[in-house]
Amino acid sequence: MLTKIPLLLTLLVPIAGFAADPPSERFDVVIIGGSSAGVGAAIGAGRLGVKVALIEDTPVLGGMLSNGISNIDGYSRGSMSGAFEEFRQQVKQYYAEYNRQDASLAARRAKFFTDPKNRSRNDIRPIDPGSYWGNDPGEGGVWEPQVADQILKKMLTPYPNVKVFYKHFASGVVRVNRRIVGVVVEQSAAAYAYAPAVEGSRKIFYGSAIVDATHEGDIAAWAGAPYRVGREARSPLEPHAGEIYVQEQSAELVIGSNGRQDPAPSGYILRLGVQCDFDSTKDTAHLLKSPPPDYDRSRYLDLKFDPARTPCPGFGGLPKAQAEWNGSEFRAGLDGTYWKWPEATRDERRKMYEAYRNVALGQLYFLQTERGYKSLGLAKNAWPENGNLPYRVFTREGRRILGDQMLTEQNVNAFLGRDGLRSPFFANSIGLAHYPIDAKPVEPKRDDATPEMLGNGNMYLTGVTTATQIPYGAMLPQLVEGLLVPAALSATHVAQASIRQDPYWIVTGQAAGIAAALSSKQGISPRQLPIHELQAELLKQKCKLVLFYDVSAEHPHFASIQRMALQGIVTERDDRSFGPDEPITRAAAAEMLVKAFDLWTSVTHSHFADVSFRHPSFRAIETLCDHGFLDDLGFTPLWRKRGRFDPARDSGYQAQEHYGNFDPDKTVSAAEFAALIRTIKERGVMSPGKAEFIRIPSQLPLAPSGLLTRAVAVSYLESSLTK
Repeated sequence: MLTKIPLLLTLLVPIAGFAADPPSERFDVVIIGGSSAGVGAAIGAGRLGVKVALIEDTPVLGGMLSNGISNIDGYSRGSMSGAFEEFRQQVKQYYAEYNRQDASLAARRAKFFTDPKNRSRNDIRPIDPGSYWGNDPGEGGVWEPQVADQILKKMLTPYPNVKVFYKHFASGVVRVNRRIVGVVVEQSAAAYAYAPAVEGSRKIFYGSAIVDATHEGDIAAWAGAPYRVGREARSPLEPHAGEIYVQEQSAELVIGSNGRQDPAPSGYILRLGVQCDFDSTKDTAHLLKSPPPDYDRSRYLDLKFDPARTPCPGFGGLPKAQAEWNGSEFRAGLDGTYWKWPEATRDERRKMYEAYRNVALGQLYFLQTERGYKSLGLAKNAWPENGNLPYRVFTREGRRILGDQMLTEQNVNAFLGRDGLRSPFFANSIGLAHYPIDAKPVEPKRDDATPEMLGNGNMYLTGVTTATQIPYGAMLPQLVEGLLVPAALSATHVAQASIRQDPYWIVTGQAAGIAAALSSKQGISPRQLPIHELQAELLKQKCKLVLFYDVSAEHPHFASIQRMALQGIVTERDDRSFGPDEPITRAAAAEMLVKAFDLWTSVTHSHFADVSFRHPSFRAIETLCDHGFLDDLGFTPLWRKRGRFDPARDSGYQAQEHYGNFDPDKTVSAAEFAALIRTIKERGVMSPGKAEFIRIPSQLPLAPSGLLTRAVAVSYLESSLTK
């Protein structure tokens, strides 16, 4: 079975299990892993003033952002927010002068990222009109790995309450019953990846709340949380699950796709940083003098690069003639040995890291020696303490916890839901994700005669995906208290393939850090934290919880629009816009008021000639009419004009009385909107389940002056509801 409930080991029991009590430190929040999620958690918790420990086993922060993912893997800037948006803006500022000084190269890079051939592989006109590959170099979309590390460290400097322990790693946990109360931490003996521990360096970091920000979900598993590894079987909610073969250009399933489950995670890679402007006539230090161990040239014979198309061979576009290298996995990747990585020991991962390193260096050696790319070498400014090699293998998918809520393909594939082209709505949203279903091959392709491009498991589905909300329950592991898991969260293999990108992990991490800090302050488990308190702080830290492409986190009414959207009082349009600065119409006002005051739908007749029952706001308009709330728009109830009953005139049910036109697209003034709210409050609304009217205090905030926009209307309505 894919689902596993780990057995607790001797090291993982309370303190009495140790031969001698190791030294300890106490924090409010302990975060394991300086990944993008870990940095987001540290920022989120740090801003609340609690005492935070961030444990990172390398000298750099940011996970893959600083270890080979040097561009924004996100499908719209509109879905990005929070700490990642702050990071992007700082990248943009950092390279602004460089872009001005080297306009020709900047233009070349921009052309690469805006060329339809490069913007989206098998680009089948994404269904979401706001979708695009969000890594424009002029907008902070690309960076050198050392710059990402530098910026992320700078982002933590305002918070002296956050203490970062570099070159430290977790090796166990401390539990009391079902609650994790601490993490066993050891110091790394060297700066290279997965180095052994310094003897005698073991220490316990106690925390009121723990955040597992590892890609592998190690802490959650050690604490006893159930989890999954590998691919689920195909099912109605997972039509792309299990063993699958996809022809990339046609985006069709190929014969052989059987949907069987297996333990295979999405493919891993060591993502090199390379530089392509070395002058080999003056210096050859960048050239590899000999092949790496286990070099096999046959792995690389079909490598194809076009240096004329990009600044560097392979996947290019970084500043200063550099590129992130994503090519070695496709035909030169490892066999299924890496399938063991998610549950492997630290020593086993170190050996697998070395295998990935040798494969990646073998590709570089092959290109230098057999293809003649003498100007190509490892980027000299990246990872100097690690031989200019990244510290981390790109583990796209490790363990995936079983949480209180689970994301499935239905959450990322717009055609599997029942609400138009929207993913299921979560009122407990703590962030957004927006990326195609992007799963990498689980093993190298062995037969070129088969039609799929890259083999078993590879798919990049742009034509079905839409922005997704991440619910709070996906970070809360079952069977464990006191723990939040923002990276190895509760999702199926297919859903994880869409939500696994760093721009979104930073925000789920930020949410985890905030939740950990708030629960620590209140002395409760994160599971007990009221969701509105968490969401309030997320909005304060400018994290988007509902997607509106035209409402940035800087908009003056951003928080009100987000809060009202979470309550279902306002919704996005078909193109996922809101139109915040447009005048509000009568139809829109009716929709908003009916939802805000939770009015029962009540339709007795079609009273307006220009609002047929097919009009999208028909129910809302008629409901206000039925309740007698339209006086302030000039529609006094018709029964008042009839006077007392006249049998000669009024017998029969002919419903001949109408109001004429409602003018649903007519603008509502601020005075009219305030009057409508006052009328509803003063007259009262029918309470569900009770045959009585409940009156609401009529005190209202001062009505806004001037043109009433949709955004101002939302803020005014929210203020009215809380008075």
